[in-house]
Amino acid sequence: MMTPTRPYFLRAVYEWILDNECTPFLAVNADAPGVEVPREYVEDGQITLNLAPSAIVDLQMTNDGIEFSARFSGVAQLVSVPMAAVMGIFARENGQGMAFPDEPGFDVDVTEEDADQGNAPEPLRSIDGIQESDAKVSDETAGIDPSDDDPEPPRPSGRPQLKVVK
Repeated sequence: MMTPTRPYFLRAVYEWILDNECTPFLAVNADAPGVEVPREYVEDGQITLNLAPSAIVDLQMTNDGIEFSARFSGVAQLVSVPMAAVMGIFARENGQGMAFPDEPGFDVDVTEEDADQGNAPEPLRSIDGIQESDAKVSDETAGIDPSDDDPEPPRPSGRPQLKVVK
């Protein structure tokens, strides 16, 4: 069996977003096993994280997962996301990026008890066979420092949407 493609596409799209001078945001299934994120910022089982080099420290993207340190409400915290929990990556400014459908080798198990208690992660919507997350973005959950003096580019109205990059 071949190695899953998700980590390779994730690194490529991350670089592409940075090369286009945009802010990479990572949509994560926070309820997946092994996810270590500040739970107080999780909404509907998901969290969206800012991966801009100015917002994080010591980024490591391996075939197994992503790790970095970021500040949440001024407190530095280690973030660890197994590759199976990555739902997509997109540019904050325009929503362009890539959603990741289920892939062999990255099955996220939800126990029957979790499903019965309503703790199961919400399914992703499928658009033309490609998955799109319903991740919510806020400055605080994304690790953006509100004291940043740089003028912010205008934000698109509505919720961010992932677009298929071919």
